[in-house]
Amino acid sequence: MLEQKDAPIQGTESLSDVSKAFFLVSEALDLDSRDPSQTIKKSFGGYYEISTYDGSQFCKIDCVAYHFLRLGKLGDEDCWVLHKSFYHEYVSDDLIVRRIVWAHDEGGGTVWQDCYAIGDFHRYANMERAKVHIDETVPTTKWEVLCFEVGASKFRAVSAGRNLISLRKSEGHWFHDIDSALMGQYAKAMAPLFLAQPEGQ
Repeated sequence: MLEQKDAPIQGTESLSDVSKAFFLVSEALDLDSRDPSQTIKKSFGGYYEISTYDGSQFCKIDCVAYHFLRLGKLGDEDCWVLHKSFYHEYVSDDLIVRRIVWAHDEGGGTVWQDCYAIGDFHRYANMERAKVHIDETVPTTKWEVLCFEVGASKFRAVSAGRNLISLRKSEGHWFHDIDSALMGQYAKAMAPLFLAQPEGQ
């Protein structure tokens, strides 16, 4: 986590502070699934929220998707494969979080989905409302946080516009689509960084 805190950020100046927070949450979510002793030792159940301060009050950041992709083989081809996602949204002040582990079969569906509804300090979440929302609603993404992995090396990106990953539901099953043109742009940007960085960065 300390390495992530001190890592340099390139890109849009106005997003630098919130991007750093997103990067830290992205690393924490990854560590929670790989080695929870390195974070809050609560695994996924602890979760993390981000708020910004507008000068008079704190505002929680809504509609965030965290995606983790690895460079690997799909059939005989080398390609970027999405292996897990976290969707974070608020429904009437309850935080709804979905964790999805993606399958890599021909249908591209999910192998496992885990959902949480989290209330605040004063009340429990409305579980009935949360269940209906989770079952019937495709989550909206305003902020997309991407983590690309090549071996032990990682490249992270934050977008507040065009999304790389889109989620859809068909006949009761969840699927994801990847914007291939945008993926090409990310791959081009990442290539020199992965080649230049020492392993583990």
